[in-house]
Amino acid sequence: GSSNGWPETIIGDGYLSTNSTVSDFANWTKIIFGYCDGTLHQGYRKNPISYKGEKLYFRGSLITRSHFKWIMNKYPNFKDAEQIIVTGSSAGGIATYLWTNYVKTLVSASSSSNVLSIPDSGIFLITKTFETGIDYLQTAVINMFKLANLDEKSPL
Repeated sequence: GSSNGWPETIIGDGYLSTNSTVSDFANWTKIIFGYCDGTLHQGYRKNPISYKGEKLYFRGSLITRSHFKWIMNKYPNFKDAEQIIVTGSSAGGIATYLWTNYVKTLVSASSSSNVLSIPDSGIFLITKTFETGIDYLQTAVINMFKLANLDEKSPL
């Protein structure tokens, strides 16, 4: 996939709305996480792995940090934002939990307490399968993190 066709800014509904009659957060600065590389905006693996003849790159952490660098360069006043919402859905929803504290390091100390994480549909319930008693989703996420951070000499 690619984000090449995505708009630079998104004006949404609900809490993302810029209309103060609709949202209490209308005038807040908003960072919206989209999907990433399957590792929830985490991990870095220098070399790709081969799967079914295709090369897979796991660089979620690097991609996310480069997005923040782009934000800081494109919007130099971002560091002075007084109220920030970090949000996203699915993998981007999980990224809100994982990156909100990092966003706090990018803004002035007086603003860092006004950085909120509001994930949208990024909560995955921990449930065990009836047959095996194993939490499939938790196991899949743990294995994905391992895969995304392994070097070629490390065993799974």
